[in-house]
Amino acid sequence: MTGLLKKDFYIGKKFLLLGIGLFLFGLLFGYLIRFSFIYGNLAHLDASEFSDNVLMIDIVFTFVPVLVLLILFFQGSLSSIYTDFSCKWHLYTFSAPLNPQTLTIVKFAELLCLWIVAFMLELGTGCIYGSVFGFSNAKTGMIAYCILAVCILLGGFCMIPMSYRYRTQNSVLTRLLLGFLLPVYLVFGVIVLNFSESATKIYNSLKLWCISHKVLLCVIAFFLIVIVGFINYLICIRIIKRRDCICGD
Repeated sequence: MTGLLKKDFYIGKKFLLLGIGLFLFGLLFGYLIRFSFIYGNLAHLDASEFSDNVLMIDIVFTFVPVLVLLILFFQGSLSSIYTDFSCKWHLYTFSAPLNPQTLTIVKFAELLCLWIVAFMLELGTGCIYGSVFGFSNAKTGMIAYCILAVCILLGGFCMIPMSYRYRTQNSVLTRLLLGFLLPVYLVFGVIVLNFSESATKIYNSLKLWCISHKVLLCVIAFFLIVIVGFINYLICIRIIKRRDCICGD
């Protein structure tokens, strides 16, 4: 198991390093922009423009740097599967005395550990940002990150068996786009078109509802992670057990 972890790290380390670099750059850029609203020329904006821009800056730079880091973390972990297939390393792996449970547990554990690391970074950077500039807007960004991070984790769990089944990143992303992201995008587009005039009211109502039901949302997110993760774990084991199908190229 240690060897599998080392192999995955060396294959995906370029994504890990890129994610860390973009994360640090996003934090630095966010603080520079935000301080310009206090000490720079942006402090002289009209009251309405000032409040709108500050709201957007606080929300975006509270969760976007960590979100980019999380996506690249997952990309780095999943890239080892595609690399194994491209260089035929999977033929050695599947002929080695490794049971499907070990291969699957390693990959799911990697995603979950990387997700926890990114989540802790979000809590830390969000609390620091909020203590410096206030939590009124930063809290919204942290809530947005929590929702998106859960969705990304669920998508990552689904991508593991898909990666073993379809072998290439383009094939996996195409099916994920058509099966999940496109319907969500269409539903969101319909909501925006029909309720664009009352978008602010809907946003405030949704924010208050999420804050008042945070415990319920955490419980739902936990059970979704457990259920989706367990189902995809079983599917992944079933796919890996069909070694004659995977290695028959």
